[in-house]
Amino acid sequence: FVQQQPELQQHVQQPQPLQRLLLHRFTRAIEDGACLVGWIAAAFTVATARAVMLPAMLPLFFSAPEAMAVFHDLLTFCADDNNDASPWWWTLLGITEAQVRYVIGQLEPVPFLATTKPVGDLGASFNWTLTAVDVGAGGLGDTLYFLARQLRVLAVDVRPLRPYWAQRTWSMLLASKRLEVLQQAISSRGGEQVQLFLDKHGQGLMSSLDAEAVPGYGVHDLETLTAQTVTCANLLDQLSARGQRVLYLKIDIEHLDITCVQSLVDATRHQGDRRSKLMKPAFLSIELPGNVTEALRLVQLLGDEGLNYRQFKICRQRIFNLRLAKGERYAASGPFGEAATDFIRGNGWWRHEEMSRSLFARVQWERVNFNDWFDLHARL
Repeated sequence: FVQQQPELQQHVQQPQPLQRLLLHRFTRAIEDGACLVGWIAAAFTVATARAVMLPAMLPLFFSAPEAMAVFHDLLTFCADDNNDASPWWWTLLGITEAQVRYVIGQLEPVPFLATTKPVGDLGASFNWTLTAVDVGAGGLGDTLYFLARQLRVLAVDVRPLRPYWAQRTWSMLLASKRLEVLQQAISSRGGEQVQLFLDKHGQGLMSSLDAEAVPGYGVHDLETLTAQTVTCANLLDQLSARGQRVLYLKIDIEHLDITCVQSLVDATRHQGDRRSKLMKPAFLSIELPGNVTEALRLVQLLGDEGLNYRQFKICRQRIFNLRLAKGERYAASGPFGEAATDFIRGNGWWRHEEMSRSLFARVQWERVNFNDWFDLHARL
């Protein structure tokens, strides 16, 4: 009929606004359905994988680079006009796009340092212009994450640090000065010799000045290490003297986390007695104490009574550290900075004045009932 009516052909060739709108909505509905299926698949992967370090242990990941490529395409296709699908992920699944990218990245044989994918897939790359300090770097997952984002890294741990894959790349990074390993112990006073304890029968990832804080205490004989001490304020001073600007500071040192923060607070309070002003990182993360009162005290030290960080996130850590596969692995803290995911607000930050006793009581309830543990992230 249309072919017999020439005056109608122009309307068929050039759809009217209503037709275009209906076609767009129909197409978008199909795309949304495909994305929803993909989101559910990704959520299943995250829930199942949970930082498994041996890809062959998981049927979906016999070949991790190819799996990453599939999910990368999914994430790109399903992003909204602002190229940020995280609100949808958080609303529908209780996870964020950044968390999914992170866990999939961990499945690489060399976590995050995939040669098959551009660095930008992990977030902004910094072209080696900024520095991250990894205090308590034993698990190496955080150090590798920072390096993958082209951040210079100062990795601090009393144990010798070396990955079990890609040792040539590791050596090249050391030679280029983009990675520095400092085998010292964090303490309230620097320049002293101290003894630390390590469970050589377990993960071998955690050491502490307090023997009771080490996994395996009372079960195995603990290995002892001797190391020189350094304060966290000393670390930042050394980097500042070299002209290196610190973007991230991660602190995870088993019962001595607040000691690190206290040294930064003391340095801030005594600026007049110092040669240079303390250089505060834009972002800081620290393992959250299990006690509500201690957690509130930590917020005060990071906030009004000390370092003046104004915004916070409380982030789950267990999702990135479940041990579903035997053998060596990289322990990690999860995404940092803006990509960090609050356990209630997702990508949103809490204001300093919102960090209440009831909020930390909720954290403590989840810690007890779900065997979870958390990091506190702070932003200036």
